[in-house]
Amino acid sequence: MPTGTNRTQLGEHNIKAVIHALRRLGPSSQQDIAAQARLSVQAVSVILRGLTRRGLVREVRSENMGRGRPRIILDLVPESAYSIGVHVDPSLLTAVLLDLAGTPVRTEHSTDVDPVDPHASMDVAARLVHQLMDHTEFSRERIVGSALAVPGRVDLEAGAISDSVWLPQWNHVPLSKPLETRIGMRVPLVKDTFAAVAGEIWVRGPELLGATTVFVYFGIGTGLGVAVSGRPVSGETGNAGQAGRLFEILAGSTEQSATTSHDPVSLVRAAHGSGIFDGPAPERSDIAAVDSRFRSLCSRAAGGDAAATELLQQGGRRIHQVAAVVADVLDAGVVVLGGPYWPILSGALFVDAQREIASTSPPQGRSVAVLSSALGPDAGAIGAASRVLDQHFSPQNGPGAN
Repeated sequence: MPTGTNRTQLGEHNIKAVIHALRRLGPSSQQDIAAQARLSVQAVSVILRGLTRRGLVREVRSENMGRGRPRIILDLVPESAYSIGVHVDPSLLTAVLLDLAGTPVRTEHSTDVDPVDPHASMDVAARLVHQLMDHTEFSRERIVGSALAVPGRVDLEAGAISDSVWLPQWNHVPLSKPLETRIGMRVPLVKDTFAAVAGEIWVRGPELLGATTVFVYFGIGTGLGVAVSGRPVSGETGNAGQAGRLFEILAGSTEQSATTSHDPVSLVRAAHGSGIFDGPAPERSDIAAVDSRFRSLCSRAAGGDAAATELLQQGGRRIHQVAAVVADVLDAGVVVLGGPYWPILSGALFVDAQREIASTSPPQGRSVAVLSSALGPDAGAIGAASRVLDQHFSPQNGPGAN
């Protein structure tokens, strides 16, 4: 049952509506902001004065409109607020400091991921966060929050991974609370694919703020992030985007077809089986070795190795098929390809992805735009930080009200 809204909540909502309008419009006048936020010009004027005093908004220029006073153009101040995102990948820890515009100000990495000791890895994550904060040239009061993105299924209430194929010893071990203790701020946990789509929307801004988007996450595992009308969808338990069963269904029912898969472990195994690499394939549990061999496979493809290219494209076709099906189910207008491995895969897969996903679009005249991610390999960390900014500065329940 809906609850009432008090004046303070309404005021905060309207402030966020104005900030959201500026994100959609870019540098704009009070009149344009008011129209976008669905607020009166008088209300927007008061809000903008307050945001200017707080340093979140500034005048960028004036425009002479002929008779009368010049029109003042305002915009958000990127350096007025920051957030921190941490991403746990099975082979890499990343922490990023993001400004209000979605630009990474500083990024720290570590390969010291302990597959059997998550608390030791949280020590490393905390060290990376402190390195970010120690190198800032502004007051830490401008950091509005932090978040932790993790792979696999999540338990948001416990702040833990509930089911990870790649880090099984981490399952059900609280991660948020230990990290919060170490860095002295709240660190809500989010699924990395959900973080990635949130980051893509925050960084691209107007391009995706009104779109229904599917983010295809290329990591040690493959997952999906979904946003409807510019709002990331987490699902009832925070686990929207689990695509494993869909991959299994599309693979067919035979054992042979199920093992000819799309993930780096399977592709590395296939590369050894076909003679691209000599010797035995690394064990599934040796994530560092799988990562190194998969990067080598991508490098060979980039260098013109036809066998490596074909193997990657075979895996890519299954991923593209899943993306196309989900885009069709959601009536999505945008599919974004990204994640940690996408920068080294895009050369082999991007053109095929555009063709294969677009070719499965419904025939009613609607086309699906296929984009390469704007986030680069740090999509999980940037996404986690973006989620913080989104919750802090975006209206969560529709348009503003006078």
